Amino acid sequence: MFTPELPAVSPSVTPAASRGLFGVPTAFGAQVSAFERRRALRVWMLMLAIVLMSVADLYMTLTHLNSVGMGEANPIARWVIGYGSPWLLGIWKFGCIGLACLIFAIARHRWSGEVACWACFAVLTGLTLHWMAYSAEASALTPQMHLIAAGEASNWVRMGN
Repeated sequence: MFTPELPAVSPSVTPAASRGLFGVPTAFGAQVSAFERRRALRVWMLMLAIVLMSVADLYMTLTHLNSVGMGEANPIARWVIGYGSPWLLGIWKFGCIGLACLIFAIARHRWSGEVACWACFAVLTGLTLHWMAYSAEASALTPQMHLIAAGEASNWVRMGN
C-alpha cells in the first residue's frame, strides 16, 4: 500500500511570538515552556508588588500634600498636582501604573519584560524606603517645612487650604 509522505512543516512563528496579548496561543500547537511559565509568574508577582507600592505612594503623597506640602522632583507630577485635584492625581498615577503593567503583562515571557519589571520594582522599593525615612523625619522638620512652604521653592507643592 502506498502512503505519501508529507513535507515537514516548520512554523513561521516562533513559540514566544505565537502567544497573544494575555498568553493565549495564537498559532496552532504553540506551547509555553516551564521556564517561561515561571518567568510569567514572577512578573505577575512583581506587578502585584508594584501596584501595592504605588497605592502606598499615592496615599503618602496625598497625606503630605494635604498637610504642610512636600517637595516634588517630578515636573509632570508637579503639573498634575498644580490642578489641586486628588482625583486627577489618582487617575494620572493609576493610568501610568496601568500602562506599565499592561506592557509588563504583554512582555512577561521575555527576559526583557522581566528585567524591566524588576527595574520598576527596584525604583518603587527605593521610593518606599524614601517615604519611610521622610515620614520618620517629618515631625522633627515641620517648622522648617513651614518655612519652605512659605517661601518660593520651585518644587514645593501642596493641595488643600
